[in-house]
Amino acid sequence: METDYRKLCLDLFGTDDKEQLRKIAEGVNRRNPRNAGRKKRFSASEIREMETLRDGGMSLAQIAEQYGTSRQLVGRVLTPKSPEGCSMRMIYMFKQHPCTVIDIDFLKQKIYIQNKTDDIIHRAFGVVENPTWEDFELFLEDRCFPRERGNCRSQAKPFDRDFDLQTEAAEILFRPQLKFSFTAREAAGELDALTEYYPKEIIDRVECIVLEQIRKYRVFFSNFNTGTDLLS
Repeated sequence: METDYRKLCLDLFGTDDKEQLRKIAEGVNRRNPRNAGRKKRFSASEIREMETLRDGGMSLAQIAEQYGTSRQLVGRVLTPKSPEGCSMRMIYMFKQHPCTVIDIDFLKQKIYIQNKTDDIIHRAFGVVENPTWEDFELFLEDRCFPRERGNCRSQAKPFDRDFDLQTEAAEILFRPQLKFSFTAREAAGELDALTEYYPKEIIDRVECIVLEQIRKYRVFFSNFNTGTDLLS
């Protein structure tokens, strides 16, 4: 009995068009087109090269493109995990540049730091390489939250706890005042700069929340049309 190859192609691939079948064959023959599977392991020399590129100002996305991998993986490779027992990580920054990574163990009242800049002025603890818990408390008091405000309970009295009702009431009383000038693409870029310091799932979750809020409140964005490809 002769095989009806035309019918067989229709049954298997849904088409008997030569061009369509050729494209299907090319896709099958192309090895791992989605780059799926086990992620690449980098040698010690490659990691040192990545560190040199990062310290020279190259972004994680650029390094990832050069090594044919994802920026998330590059971030994980270049950033050691938090020491055991640390439940919080703070990033001390100057403008858009991370200067000191601070891992905090509240139970043992101990901190571990990684300085990302040679500029002592912009480091969280200056010349101190192994700060104590007392140094950390002084840092918080001086740079973050003064001690005299430790029991601060005063809060601005809102029109309502619902954000939409607050903004609507404010616009009725004071005319539209709230405007944001950043775009979705710029927001994603800011998060990209932090991929080196936070797990991918956290970055993805924050990005999802930010983009959803931009969608919901795009009336407050004067230039929301810029970078809207991220909102689609």
